[in-house]
Amino acid sequence: TFVRQVEALLPRIDFVLLNAGVRKVDFTIVESTGHEENLQVNYLSTMLLTVLFLPILKAKRLPGVAPAHLTIVNSMLSLGATLSNQSETSLFQSFDNPQKFSAIQ
Repeated sequence: TFVRQVEALLPRIDFVLLNAGVRKVDFTIVESTGHEENLQVNYLSTMLLTVLFLPILKAKRLPGVAPAHLTIVNSMLSLGATLSNQSETSLFQSFDNPQKFSAIQ
């Protein structure tokens, strides 16, 4: 995987900048995860990369050197998102429901 390649090939990491952005206007489920594609790409996969990178950043820290930085960025479009479907038992269920789909949510 990408994270394993980074771990194996780079002797040190100074920073990781994560940015994923897709805006699908049609409801699509990612078969391998069962989640709606916007949610999967923009949030879930970014968080997975974060979780996978944190121990590597910690392990590759050199003595006497400032720790590496991990930053997650996104677009201003996320400021307009609403959670109109908060009554669902699970946010995942809500976002994975084609009847509640909104391309800007």
